[in-house]
Amino acid sequence: MVITVEEARAYSRDYESTDEEMAALIEVAESMIDDGIRDGFDRESPQAKMLAKLLVTDLDDYRDLTAAEANSMRYLTQSLKMQLRYKDVSKLDTSGAGEV
Repeated sequence: MVITVEEARAYSRDYESTDEEMAALIEVAESMIDDGIRDGFDRESPQAKMLAKLLVTDLDDYRDLTAAEANSMRYLTQSLKMQLRYKDVSKLDTSGAGEV
């Protein structure tokens, strides 16, 4: 797990949901991260942990939204996903020196 139930509960300030409900939200958040981020991202990075906390909180807070409303992510969530997805892109050689 990217984050624990305790970390998710503390961040979301949700002390009413059961551990099973929080674990299910974490599982969905991790699936969203895995599907939306490049392979091999650092699951222990501060960005990955914060993104998981934000996703769990959003999923918890907006359980009753319509599909259209639920599909819109807040800017910070999108930004963290982009950072994780493209973190190593700046290290790529784009000079063309290795091309034939």
